[in-house]
Amino acid sequence: MNWLLTAAALLAIALPAPAARAQSKPAAACDVFEIEANNDGKGIDPGLGGLARVLKKPPFASWSSFVLIARHRAKVATAETAEIALKVGGRLDLTVRDVVRKQGKKPRLRMAVAWVNAKGKKATASSEVDSGDPWLIGGEPMPGKPKSTYFLGIACTVR
Repeated sequence: MNWLLTAAALLAIALPAPAARAQSKPAAACDVFEIEANNDGKGIDPGLGGLARVLKKPPFASWSSFVLIARHRAKVATAETAEIALKVGGRLDLTVRDVVRKQGKKPRLRMAVAWVNAKGKKATASSEVDSGDPWLIGGEPMPGKPKSTYFLGIACTVR
């Protein structure tokens, strides 16, 4: 009987409590940018920060102005989804599927999105990006502005 109690005690010590296991999921800090692109010649909105380097390169360089419509922040734990209401209507469901860590490299996030626009049209995409690197999706006409294009910029960081 003593060996059974000893084994049970060792097992209890070796296995973390459910709350501790849940906390071990790395949470990504994500910024979602709603962007209007057009050719008004006004440049890149300073609120777009780190996205500027990507917006200056093709295919985005075909527009001369990028305006920040809204910025959303969300904490997303691995294998969980954050639902973000978009200012122009619709929503973005952002999922961090996994975080891959390799010695000497930035953590790499495997992400998926489901974007439902204001008209109910749904688009899905997935990508792998380094922690902190931007991911741009979209390219549909801006609601109410036929000469503008609507994009979403996503940047997530994990430690």
